[in-house]
Order: sequence, then C-alpha cells, then structure tokens
Amino acid sequence: MGFLDRFRPATGLGHADAEARLQAVQSLPAVDLSLLSPVVTGDTDPRVRRAAARRLRDPRLLSEVAAGDADGSVREAAASTLLGMALEGKDEAAALAALAGLIEARLVSAVARSAALEPVARAALARLTDDRFLAGVARHGEHAALRLAALGRITDPREMAAVALKSGHRDVALAAVERVADRDLLASIAERGRDPGAARRARALVRGRDEESDDEAKTPRAADREAPLRLIEEALALSRSEDWDELPARLTALKDAWIDDIPEVDDDLDERFREACLVARRRLQTWQEERAERERRERETEERLGPRRRLCEAVEAVTGGDADAIAEVRAAWDNLPADDSPEAEALRGRFESGCLAIVEREAQEARRAGEAEAQARREAEMKDAERQRLDNAGRMERLCAGAEKMIASDKAVIAKLERLQREVRAALQTPPPLPSQKDHDAIVHRLRTLNTELTPKIQSLRETERWQRWANAAVQEELCALMEDLARASEEEGADAGGAARGLRELMERWKAAGPAPPDRSLSLWNRFKIARDRVRARSDAHDQQQAEEHARNLVAKEALCERAEAVAASTEWIKTSEAIKALQAEWKAIGQVSRGHEKAVWERFRKACDQFFARRDEDMVKRRDEWSRNLQAKEALCARAEILADSTDWKNASIEIKKLQMEWKNIGPVRRNQSDAIWNRFRGACDRFFERFKNRDVIERQAHVVDREALCLEVEALAPAAAPVADAPAGNAADIPATDGVAQEAVAAGDPSPTAPTPSTEEMVGRLRAALERWRQMRHLPPDQMAPLNARFYGAFDRVLAAHPEAFHGTSLDADANKRRMEDLVTRVEKLTPSSSGDGPDLSSLSPAARLAATWREALATNTMGGRVAEDGKLKAAAEEVKRAQAAWQRLGYVPEPHRSGLERRFETACRHILGRRGAGVPAGASASRG
Repeated sequence: MGFLDRFRPATGLGHADAEARLQAVQSLPAVDLSLLSPVVTGDTDPRVRRAAARRLRDPRLLSEVAAGDADGSVREAAASTLLGMALEGKDEAAALAALAGLIEARLVSAVARSAALEPVARAALARLTDDRFLAGVARHGEHAALRLAALGRITDPREMAAVALKSGHRDVALAAVERVADRDLLASIAERGRDPGAARRARALVRGRDEESDDEAKTPRAADREAPLRLIEEALALSRSEDWDELPARLTALKDAWIDDIPEVDDDLDERFREACLVARRRLQTWQEERAERERRERETEERLGPRRRLCEAVEAVTGGDADAIAEVRAAWDNLPADDSPEAEALRGRFESGCLAIVEREAQEARRAGEAEAQARREAEMKDAERQRLDNAGRMERLCAGAEKMIASDKAVIAKLERLQREVRAALQTPPPLPSQKDHDAIVHRLRTLNTELTPKIQSLRETERWQRWANAAVQEELCALMEDLARASEEEGADAGGAARGLRELMERWKAAGPAPPDRSLSLWNRFKIARDRVRARSDAHDQQQAEEHARNLVAKEALCERAEAVAASTEWIKTSEAIKALQAEWKAIGQVSRGHEKAVWERFRKACDQFFARRDEDMVKRRDEWSRNLQAKEALCARAEILADSTDWKNASIEIKKLQMEWKNIGPVRRNQSDAIWNRFRGACDRFFERFKNRDVIERQAHVVDREALCLEVEALAPAAAPVADAPAGNAADIPATDGVAQEAVAAGDPSPTAPTPSTEEMVGRLRAALERWRQMRHLPPDQMAPLNARFYGAFDRVLAAHPEAFHGTSLDADANKRRMEDLVTRVEKLTPSSSGDGPDLSSLSPAARLAATWREALATNTMGGRVAEDGKLKAAAEEVKRAQAAWQRLGYVPEPHRSGLERRFETACRHILGRRGAGVPAGASASRG
C-alpha cells in the first residue's frame, strides 16, 4: 500500500451494520466495482453478498460464488449475472469466461440458444450432452449453423421427431424429418408438423414417395391458447420491467417454459411471444448501453478529478509535519495534467490551504525539535568523547600486547617488526587522549620500553636476512645451471619436447620457491635464468600447440557426447536408452584430456544429462513399483473374493459378481512380471472352479437336498433304539456328492449318531420328532428313484422310535394308534355318505362297473320320475358340507405309519371325490350319465 492509498475515503463496505453495507454496495460507483470482490466472498450477510453478486463483473469470482457459496440465493444471483454476461456480452473473452462459470445445463442451454455472439453460443453447445437440451437449441437457436450442429448430435428418435414437429426453421425441420425412421412418428409429423414443408416431406415418406405433394390440404391443428397467452402476458410484462439485474434470467426462464411447456402453438402466438421477448431484449440492451455510457462518464470524471480529490484528502489527513509526505503529495499534484475547470480550481485552493497548514505546523514542530536536538547533541558529544577515550585505551593496550608478543616470538618477520616500531614511535610522539592521566602515564612507559627492545631485535633479523640471501644466491645459480642444461638438451636432435616442457614447469616452480638473492646479484641471476628458460620454451611451445589442438579435438568430441546424452535424457525407453548412455560413458572414458579451463564445465554438462535420465528412470521405477504394488493388492483382493464365490451356491448372484470381478480385473493395470502368472492363475482357477460347479449346479443342488434329508434321517435314527437296524443308504447318499461339495459331506458325517450321546427326555423326544416330521414334509421333493429309499429310511426310523416309546407319545399328535382310529372314523363317516351305504338305495359295491352304472341310471330315472329332485339336492348339499368338515379334520390328524395311512388315504379320497363330484354336477353321477 502506498502513502496515498492510506488516505482513500471509506466506502462503507466494512460497516458493522448489514443494512449500511447493503446500501453501500447498491450505491457504489461503477468505477469502484472492483472493491466488491472481498464483499461477495467474505461478507457474513447473504443479502449483502447477493447484492454484490448482482453488480460484480468479474467472471472468475462470480464462478467461484456460483459454485461454492453457502446460501442458495447468492449462488442463484451469481449465476444470473453470469448468464446475463454470457447472453448479452459484447466482449467474447468475458462472455466465454462467464459461460465457463455456469454449471446448470439449463443455463448453458439458454446461452447456446440465445447468446448474441456465435462463438459463445458454439462453446455452450459443445458442453451440452442431454438430447432434450440439444433439441431445444435445434428448434429455437438464434444461429442457423448452431441449430443444424445441435440437430446432428441428437440421438433420441423422439427428440428428433419433436424437432421436426415443432421447429419453425424449415432447414432444421426438413433435416430432422430425414432422420426419423419410425412410421408412427412420421405420421404424427405429417399430421401436426408446424412447418408445411416438413409435414409434406413426412407425408411423402409415410406413403413411400420421394416427391412432395403440394396439393394436399393441411390438417388443422387444435392448440390450447390459455397457456401460450399467459406466457405472452408475462413476456409483455418483462418488456416493461425495470428490474434489469433479474431480467436476463427471467427472460431465459420464460423462453424455457415456452419451449418445454407449450408443445404446439399457432404461428401468430409464437410471433407475438417472440416480439415481446425481442422488445424486452432490446430494452435490456438499451439499458446496458446507457449504463455503460453512465459508467464511462463517471470513470472520466473520476479519472479527471479523482486524483486531485484524493490528494486533497491526503493533505488534510496529515496531522504532523511530515516533510517527505508533503513532498510526495506535492510531486503527485504537479504531475497531474492541467485542468481549468471550476471543480479543478476549487480543489486547487483546497489543496494549497492544506499544504499551508502543514507548513505552519512543521515550522512550530521544527523550533521545538531544534532545542531538543541541541541538548541531545551536546550529550551525544560528551558520550562520544568518553567512548573515544575508552577506544584509544583499548587500541593502545592491543598495540602494546601485540608488540610484546612479537618481541618474545622466535619467528618474527622483520617487515612486521619495522611496521610495529613505526606505530610505537608515532604513539609516543602524539599520544591519544585516554580516560585518565594514570592510564596515559602507564601507556607511555610501556611504549618507551617496547621501542627500546625493538631496535636490537630488528638489527639481529636484518643480519640473518643478509646471510639467507647469500644462501639463496647459491640456489639460484644451481637453478640457472639446470635450466641451461635443459636448454641444451632440448635443442638436440630427437629431444623429448614433452619432457622439456615438464622440466621447464618444474624448474619454474623451484625458482618461485627459492628466496630472494642479494640485491647486487638478483637481477643478473634472473636474466641468466630467463635466457635459458626462453630457449627451452621455444622448443616446448610447438609441443604445447600440438597438445592444445589435441585437447580441442577431445573437447569437440566430448561436447558431441554431451549433445547425444542430452538428446536422449528425456527418453522413456528406459532399457534401450540406459544401454545407449552406458555406451556414451564408455566412449567418454576413451577420449583424452581437454584444454585447461573446460574440463569441469564439459564434465558437469555430460554428467547432468546422464543424471537427468537415470534420475527420471529411478523415479519412474519407484512409481511403477508403487503402481505394481497397488495393482497386486487389488488383484489379490479380487482373488480372495473369487475364491469365496467359487464355493457359493447362490448361482445367479455369484455368477453376476464373478463376471463383474472379471471386468474389474481387466481394468486393473499390470503387476510385476515375476508375479503376473501366479496371480492370474490363482484368479482364473477360482473362476474356473465356480463355473465348473455352475455347470453342474442341478446335480449339486439335488445332492444338497439328499444330504439335508439324510441328515434328518440320521437325526431321527439317533432317537431310535441302539439295537434297531438302520436302513442302507440310498443310491444318492453323501458318497456320491461331487468333490465341489465337500462341505455337504462334512455335514452328513457330522450327523452320525454318537454311541455315547445322552438319551433325550420324553418331552424333548416328542418335540424333536414333531419338528423332524414337519421339516421332512416341507423339504423339496426329489426324483422317485432317490425319494423312495429316503422315505423308507426316514419313516422306518420314525416308526421304530414310536414303537420303542409308545407311552411317551400317548395323547400327542404322534400317537399313531389314536391317529389311526380317528382316521378310520373319518373314512367311515365319509363312506356312509356315499349312495352305496346311505340306506337310500341298493348296495352296489358288489356289482361290476357296468352293472353298477346301469343301476345308477335306473335310480336316477326313478328319482326324476317321482319328483324327488328337491330332496335329493338337499341331501347332496348336506353331504358335501360334511365332506368338507371331514377334510378339514383330516388335515389336522397327526402321524400314522405309512402302510395304514396310504390305504385309508385312498379310501378317504375316493369317497370324497365321489360325493363332491355328484354335488358339483347337481345330480347323481348315474343320472348325469344317463342324460348325457
């Protein structure tokens, strides 16, 4: 934030009262609409955010609000603003950005139909996928090319037929008719199509002709005018509306209602509706143009007078004498363009008055500050003088301590001692001010002592240096001789230039390491050494040039390797490229040295390219390993689920889920190569095991039912006496169950009666037998070859239990004797109701079937002749009622052993059928036969 920004006037957008903030948003000038950005996202009141969303013109921010605001009305207001920008915007980029923020398909469809800019409408059409919205664009789109494009994307035949039926654009209607294949839909278009040409084409297609018939009369259409008139009234109301912010959304909703809710409409009503919508849109465009003009004038006024007004406010806001602030404000005022308007002159006077007040305040503050500054300066000078004396004392102390240490050292250097002596003598000549006189006297005494001790120390070192220089002269003479010998050797035929160069470098290093010679011999020795050196260098320069050329060639070769390495550094062919880079590294090692100064740079370049590839390869390997691990876990989970389903008997659901698992397996990526075959064989084995069992499901289910019945047999046999024989297992026993049902075999084995099982009580035995009998009767039936031995085994065991404990079942539903007597009584009751035993006719049971039929006819004829039909009907009705009561009592009977039950059951059923058959015919069977 700059200085001037601190003095901007408050807008009221941060007021604590929500009503004040709402009024501030509504009255904010157009030039300051950017200030609404934090309001639309951060204000706590939905009304304020809603008002800000209606005025804001930032598509990106409006898109965020439309998608994420917590209040639905705020989201709706943001979407409405975006819709208006997309529909009526003249700036293509802004309109496209607004379209991107629209989420609802109906709003996108409205933009595709009615956007003023064709690129915006085309972008909206590209986002539509629902055939219903595509059909709306094809029928009512503003742009012809987009109408045909929308028609080409429709896949639903009914929506295609609706376009052909309702579209008022002939090109779209005809194209839609050509794509309708259903004859009923074509017939509907031919009868009620809005476009005559499309209707004629539909009629021609229905009749199988390619030529259109222009003489056929159009069938009048009946349309409900109430709903269209209501929508036209609403469109007229919108054309007079002043709610400009809501007008685009309301106009779009009204068009959607016209399209979706009015299936058929007359051309005049459609024209009236379109005219009303056009008036509303034109008024909206006029208002938008007026608003843009008003905002332009406000911006011009703000651009012209706004900087002056803000500078005046900045000057008036300054409370003290801030010279820098005044200078900044004054410079900003001087840089403003000239303006002679009365408003600018008034602001100039206001600015000058503010500056004059600041200058006067600054002068007063300067006087007061001057006095305080003088006092502070005096105090600071005293403190600086005291600090300077302390610093001088410390400096003198360090000088004396350093001199004493150097005098005591055996490795002192004469140059440092001479410099130290000069510093000591300068301090003695002009001692610096010190904190006290005592400190001054002590320092002066120490400096005099040090000066006295330094003089003999320096003289001794000078004598030692002269002897050292004499020794160095001998060393330099030896080096000169060696260099001369090397020069003579290099000048001989076939001399080793490389060796001469190396010897030259070695002797030069030794010369640099040798100390200085006496001044009178130093120059002559150096000239002698230099002459010999130049002779050697003349011979070695050619060798150096050759070596430099070789190094340059090596540099070119290594740079070529760098380029090749950089070319493949971004490759994803890991194995092939890895081998190529290793070959490049081998070539690199075979190349010699390069010129000095390039070794590090070219090596770093080559290594960077290699490291880049191998780092990418390692990163990819880590990612692939992670992906392989995730894929392996996913496939192991599928294997576990498939292995569970492999033993399922819920065939339908299990087969569906197995197939779903197989589809999921295909969508999972690869795993590590050494694990791929194992995990696939595991999954395929589980699937194959299930489908093998699925193929034999009928046998498995039947064997499961056999096992259930055998288990129940074992349960009843466990209650029978131990000495009683057990029937042999039938052919369909557990031994014949396929290997896929091992669980069922275990269930049968678990049912074997244990010889040590405790004997149940009487009540428990009765309850268990009764439950076993009920379960046996409710079990699924089996084929006769399997059911017969199982029935024999079950009822045999059941009878043995009853015979072994007759007293336990006495008086219960399992009391066989009592049940048998009740069964015989019921059979006797029903048989007495038959004509042969009722006493109303002769006994016909001993006659043959033919004789019995003849006797029955005679009896029937006699009955009809004597007028006894009514009495006979009453007897038949009473007998039928008695049979029904007997049948109900029969169902309540308890258990009776099979041999007795089957015989009595046949007698009972025969008697019941005989009586109920006569009752159903209304006359005795013999009479009916005689009449037939």
